[in-house]
Amino acid sequence: MEAAQKCDSLGEMIHVVFRAEKPYLFGAAWETLLEPNDWLYGLRSDGATQSPRTWRGYAYVLGDHLAWCHREDLDWRTLGCAEMERYLSSLEVGDGTFNGKIS
Repeated sequence: MEAAQKCDSLGEMIHVVFRAEKPYLFGAAWETLLEPNDWLYGLRSDGATQSPRTWRGYAYVLGDHLAWCHREDLDWRTLGCAEMERYLSSLEVGDGTFNGKIS
């Protein structure tokens, strides 16, 4: 089996692993997160992105969102508008950007 090229932990709740430039998301106990990984691979297979950098960016953003849900004790599958507003507010830096990036 090929070794991972890179592994990042997002608050020890979500792990993003890259093998051959492909991102894989794992939970806190290193369980495979099937639905989020399926979504990521769907982006690549349906032509939404062909850039490895964009795919990597999506993996980190999705991982951050899943980690936030875990910290807030929320099930990401059942979030409503109020929870999404809270998540988006948590990203705001105060200068009109999200995590330092222009939205």
